Amino acid sequence: MRALQFSRYGDPREVLKVVDLPEPPPPADEEATVQLLATPVNPSDLMLVAGRYGYKPDLPYIPGTEGVGRVLAVGKSERARAWVSEGDIVMITPGENWIERRNLRYDTIVKLSADLAPEQIAMLKVNPGTAYALLRLVTDLKPGETIIQNAANSNVGRCISSFAAAFGFRTVNIVRRKEVVDEVKSYGGHTVVVDHKLGLDPQTLAAAVRDEIGDTPIRYAFDAVGGTSTERLAACLVEGGTIINYGALAGRPCQIWPTFLIFKDIKVQGFWVPRLFDQFPIERMMSMYGEILDHIAHHKMPLDPAARFSFDQLDEALSMAMRQQGGSKVILSP
Repeated sequence: MRALQFSRYGDPREVLKVVDLPEPPPPADEEATVQLLATPVNPSDLMLVAGRYGYKPDLPYIPGTEGVGRVLAVGKSERARAWVSEGDIVMITPGENWIERRNLRYDTIVKLSADLAPEQIAMLKVNPGTAYALLRLVTDLKPGETIIQNAANSNVGRCISSFAAAFGFRTVNIVRRKEVVDEVKSYGGHTVVVDHKLGLDPQTLAAAVRDEIGDTPIRYAFDAVGGTSTERLAACLVEGGTIINYGALAGRPCQIWPTFLIFKDIKVQGFWVPRLFDQFPIERMMSMYGEILDHIAHHKMPLDPAARFSFDQLDEALSMAMRQQGGSKVILSP
């Protein structure tokens, strides 16, 4: 059985190797054996391999944040057999998915019934999951409210626009290029502001936003960038507003002047989608992804892969994924 594994941190094209591992044993009573069908290459996966992510696992390690598979066998437990059956297509919630087959606890896999290709199901956990959770689980937004986000043409940004429009929220979408304005609007984005880094004063972005939406209050900002962009979002919020940072596209720490924290009572908090599976029971997560699937059936969502590669095409897959960095995802098919 093959897997992709690294034994030292570095350039993914240099340190990731195809390795042979023993086949998984028959599943324990509360386990299922799953054959991986598709697993995306996320920017976070590449950062982890490079040693630049938020944690460093013990090596050697098999990356792969997301994955979809087919159940090959189920343990003897009645709970496990009531949860999934042989042949079911399941989304895998733990990481370490760049592998052909693996055993998993029954309650760490989510059975999905949808008319989606495996590579599309494989991309549900991170991007749509992040967008849904930001709007529904970690904020107290009310219909009619307005949120602001940067990197609005990223995969998560487009998901946020799509969900927000369906949930009755309005979005102010910050992008860096005018060429992507129509694309953001096509996913449901309401107001799009092209931010050309208008000077060092964060109030310049706030003024551009107010030119578009007037005095409409904004309580929440979603920050995928960090760096000075965090501060620029802060200037757009009302007193007591909250910035939720979920990415680091700038490659720099979140920057915000103490005046925003002290005098405007702006709060900055982080969000990481895997933590949801520790905070909520698996039944709630199944419900969330069921709602996501229902949304996908009726709305435009960014779930088209850039390309699909086998493990034998690892170098080509990694090279494309490293060029994409935030666009459509490269899919590995074990």
